[in-house]
Amino acid sequence: MNTYKNITVLLLLFCLSFACAQAQSSRKTKEEREAEEQKRIENLWNYQNGYIAVSAGYGIGNYFNSILDTLLVDLWTRKTKDNAIGTIYLKYDRVYRSGMSFGVSGAYLKIIQEGTIGTYDSLRNENTGEFSYNTFSILLRGSYHFKVTRHTTIYGGLGLGFRQGYFLYTDNDPKFRPDILKENNYNFPIGAELTLGTRIFFSPKMAGYVEVGLAKSVMQFGLTYRIKMKEVTK
Repeated sequence: MNTYKNITVLLLLFCLSFACAQAQSSRKTKEEREAEEQKRIENLWNYQNGYIAVSAGYGIGNYFNSILDTLLVDLWTRKTKDNAIGTIYLKYDRVYRSGMSFGVSGAYLKIIQEGTIGTYDSLRNENTGEFSYNTFSILLRGSYHFKVTRHTTIYGGLGLGFRQGYFLYTDNDPKFRPDILKENNYNFPIGAELTLGTRIFFSPKMAGYVEVGLAKSVMQFGLTYRIKMKEVTK
């Protein structure tokens, strides 16, 4: 009887050991598959393979708002609104095996300020005004990709091209015109940007990106979609 018990215990121990070994083998296989998939994604985003990158992003910390605050310091007796739409970025880059990429970058920004202007109507109510500044740019852009790691690529970019900006001002005092509209329109038609950025790979097709530097905003972030060169040339 004891012999049967011993054999049963040995069989149970063998089965348990076999199951643990299989589970360990399966876990290793899963980890290896994940590592292989991550390596495949890294290779797809490696500039040495070449690809097209289409990006859409949003910028925060725009320089123009600080400039307008300085220009309009004498306009408002009390500022009641200070909003910005954008900066909105759209980019197209063709990444070559040398590590260089060339493309086009577009950006749009609108700033709106409202406040009281220090003049009064017949009922002694203080008049209000709204000032907006719209600017957009289309730049030819070149970038150099310094390094590709397991999850990211690091690059620096320089853009140069056309920019346009214009003011729009309205108020409820027909006789008032702020000095900023009497003077230079501050519209210089040449635009430029200099940024340092990184792409973070999510999948073979999608990545996130972050850039900082001298552009319409201090920082921008968004999504990048990768297109194979062969898909474009077919």
